[in-house]
Amino acid sequence: MLTRLASLALTATLAVCLVPASASAQELRGAEALSRLRALLAACPSALPTLPSDDALADDGVSLSLSREGDAWRASYASWGMGVESEGGGWDLWLNGCDQVVSEWTGADGVLGQTARVRTSRAGLDEAVHELVGQPVDPTRPAQGLAALINAGQSGWWCGEFGLDDEDEAAPTERLSDGDAIRVRAPDAAVQPWLAGAPVMTVASFFPEPCAPDQAGLCGSTVRSFGAPASVGTLGAYERWEVQLDGRNAGVAIAERDVAGDRHRWVMVTRGCANATTLRWLGEGAGIAIAEGLSQHGRYGDSLVVFDVEEGTGQRLDVPNAFVGDDWSGVLDEGSAAPTARDRAFWSPRVETGALVVRSTGRAERRVPLEEIAEAARRARVPAPSVVPTEVVPIDDVDAVAPPLAPASDTVPTRVRSGPTLATEIELGILALALVGIGVLIGRQRRR
Repeated sequence: MLTRLASLALTATLAVCLVPASASAQELRGAEALSRLRALLAACPSALPTLPSDDALADDGVSLSLSREGDAWRASYASWGMGVESEGGGWDLWLNGCDQVVSEWTGADGVLGQTARVRTSRAGLDEAVHELVGQPVDPTRPAQGLAALINAGQSGWWCGEFGLDDEDEAAPTERLSDGDAIRVRAPDAAVQPWLAGAPVMTVASFFPEPCAPDQAGLCGSTVRSFGAPASVGTLGAYERWEVQLDGRNAGVAIAERDVAGDRHRWVMVTRGCANATTLRWLGEGAGIAIAEGLSQHGRYGDSLVVFDVEEGTGQRLDVPNAFVGDDWSGVLDEGSAAPTARDRAFWSPRVETGALVVRSTGRAERRVPLEEIAEAARRARVPAPSVVPTEVVPIDDVDAVAPPLAPASDTVPTRVRSGPTLATEIELGILALALVGIGVLIGRQRRR
């Protein structure tokens, strides 16, 4: 009997000792995570993050998690507003004993980057800082190329300015084809540089920025890591690489690779101006490629996107009254459950013989030449020229009133005088010579 009990005890002891490490690192959530975190911080002189109350954890949109990573603990707290266009904030904490690193962040739903402020309980925790918010950005590092594109655009709920002016009906390039004018919007971000080799998995990255005067710590923007991209097609003479994004409407990031030059650059992320879960590539011509952006979430809508292959840009294209996407409710006959192959062939946008062909909701077909779309995209990327004044008020003439600006001119002055005019300088010279002459005469009279 004793032998039997000893055997059972040994078996139980071995079972406890052989529990996988992952089980001991199980993630705690909600009230359980808050209770453990309070206990861990109780022995410390101070806690860097402000812990939520028990009641706050019961609110919708509020979450708290805690997990063990080696000798350290990681905690994440987030509080989001309600609705699709919600904004939120929170913090991420690295805790080892009483050594603490906290990153307090703010962001908006759908935005892939966040604004962060990092504080530490003592100096010398740089490794933990980078583990928490990402590696310092290196503009030449391929593993941070996509993060740089996201940080440059920080696409959320806005679009770049229209390349065309709604009210400028007299502009000769405004009406690009019959019917209402098309619009091509400016890119969300500047053209990205070429990077060595093929696209690779993106690492979490940190982009330092100055802190506000009343803030201490390390401030900047963070962009998290993403999966490995894959070659999925072509974009002009380049390979087209894509990586899938997560989120309510998900999305895709597009890069082009120059195989001969062994280099690549990131072109666009389908967030913000051109929201799309996936892209359906329609065709190419005139140096551009056209794709149809399809969203899985009805709130985000569908769109057309134009890619300038050589410039490395992606921009939203709007064709008024054109049927785009998978919302068939407005065009199918009443009672139709789903579109047939014939419906899709009739209604879906396509590229053929150098033109984008679309159907209006009134069933009329419209052909928009690709060359005109390419020109509209180019004009949307070029900043409007600034007016150069033909006269500049002297900076020392504080009482002068600036004259009205003259109309814009192709002739730019080669020299702008900001001091006294030439006539004034001559008058001052004559006056100085006269004073010198008077001084000489007075000196002679005194010597007599």
